[in-house]
Amino acid sequence: MNIILFLTFGLSLQDWKASGLLDRELELYKRLSEKFDLNISIVTYGDISDLDFEYRFKNLQIIPIFKHFRKYNGKFILLLQSLVFPFYIKKISGKNFDIIKTNQLMGCWSAIILKFITRKKLIIRTGYDLYTFSKYDKKSILKRLSYLILTIISLFISNLYTVSSNSDYSLLKNKILVNKKKLVVRKNWVDTESLQISNISNKQVLAVGRLEKQKDFETLIKLFNKLPYSLDIVGDGSLKNYLKSISNTNITFIDKLDHQKLLETYSNYKIYISFSDYEGNSKTLLEAMGSKCLVLASNIKNNSEIIEDGINGYLINKNQPSKIIEKLNYIYENENICTEITENAYKYIVDNHSLNGYVLNEYNDYKHLLSN
Repeated sequence: MNIILFLTFGLSLQDWKASGLLDRELELYKRLSEKFDLNISIVTYGDISDLDFEYRFKNLQIIPIFKHFRKYNGKFILLLQSLVFPFYIKKISGKNFDIIKTNQLMGCWSAIILKFITRKKLIIRTGYDLYTFSKYDKKSILKRLSYLILTIISLFISNLYTVSSNSDYSLLKNKILVNKKKLVVRKNWVDTESLQISNISNKQVLAVGRLEKQKDFETLIKLFNKLPYSLDIVGDGSLKNYLKSISNTNITFIDKLDHQKLLETYSNYKIYISFSDYEGNSKTLLEAMGSKCLVLASNIKNNSEIIEDGINGYLINKNQPSKIIEKLNYIYENENICTEITENAYKYIVDNHSLNGYVLNEYNDYKHLLSN
């Protein structure tokens, strides 16, 4: 079986490497290739340097678009080029693939065009609902409309459309009239075999994420400025300098880490905390739980799908800082109860978000499409 994967619009494998995500993102396809002897081709918005990663596993082919096309500055030109790429891919591949898949909704138009000109089956994967996030981000009406149209078109044209949360599933199922059989939930995975378990009892708290408005590190920092606990923040983003300027000495910023180093980092902390205003199926939240950190996360829709308050973590209201402080004090004063919660969290991750389970579901999706 041959699978061709389109990276998110504009992204290359070098971008994945720079963000620290390369090993994680390739691991799924490495496991699929090794377990089921699949051939994986990845279409990237990179140049010849992306070919350096073909050694990552057997049966991997990299197709860097800008090895063959001239790269121009500007997203509009790139958008126009992306309409032509599928015809080139058909030519060089000879239609030697069975399934077309996208890594995210952005850029799916290239995969849709390839589906039409090759008549192959198409899976469109989404990690979060792009239209919903555009509303939260207060994007322009034009952008919101374009994301909504893109979502609707993708739902109708794809053979399978995957979302990472039940809330995204319910939203699309109820708002858009589409064949419900092609809409499925595929929650984000955690490589539980690579996790290192936390057994730390210090008073350092960990937060991980992009330093952008969505994650609301500003409110988190202002809270910890008043506390006797240390807060370490892993990540990078446009707000980094501002956030540093409002931080006291008990708050430390750590540059973004490659994925393996991040997995090792969780084990150095007892508590993981998130103040995000909105999330998809948060990978860092899942990884922290799988590392047996005790997780405190904002009580938002997608977090509440993962965390059962007081059972495998705590849902918090960031607008009630006194209650959060009480909760932190309670955690450090009640080791036994906290151990029970982190054990529940670890079991939840193993049972619901393991990479091995995801690999099997992914392969079954391929088989199902090809049998119909």
